[in-house]
Amino acid sequence: MIEVLNVMLLSGISMVEKSLLSFINNDNEYAIWTIKNDEVVDDMNSKLLINSISKAKVSDKTKECYLATSI
Repeated sequence: MIEVLNVMLLSGISMVEKSLLSFINNDNEYAIWTIKNDEVVDDMNSKLLINSISKAKVSDKTKECYLATSI
């Protein structure tokens, strides 16, 4: 799980840098890169959240409730 968080952190940092450069330099390529990679980070976050909820020590009903609201 730590590896996934590290990848998400590094991706997030890169996204912020490129989005700022895109705005400052009016660079469409960086803007498109940022938009595409936002989906990748969102997918990683969703999978991590689902995995964490699945492993949580709570009732199945509570897990179902969390999973229904997180997707």
